[in-house]
Amino acid sequence: MISEHQIDYFEFRQDKEKLEEGGNITIKLNSVKAKNNQLEIKYTFYVEYKQKSGSMTIKGTILADTADAKKGQQLWKKEKKLPDDVSDDVLNEIANFNRVRAAGVLRALRAKIEIVKEPTKPAA
Repeated sequence: MISEHQIDYFEFRQDKEKLEEGGNITIKLNSVKAKNNQLEIKYTFYVEYKQKSGSMTIKGTILADTADAKKGQQLWKKEKKLPDDVSDDVLNEIANFNRVRAAGVLRALRAKIEIVKEPTKPAA
């Protein structure tokens, strides 16, 4: 379970007049440390928008509750893996939290964002 998520650094660059939709997202886990019954996970979330029109970097820290933080830290040092009891929560938190920020940047710059709605079926 994620108990805390903070943003430590934010950088946005617009390299062309118009920021293109879509692009490549990279998530990198930089460090994992045991703190009491939690893992402190430092990460970098990076988006490079299509046609190299811009980029966004977010660095953050997550505190995740785990059954054995010291074993989690050892697993990270040895195999660069997170413990099973936190890995899904951590990666989903990073991806979802920061994708919202990326969408917010696009909206702020008035880039076109299309929301696709599924057609509704009439009630029987």
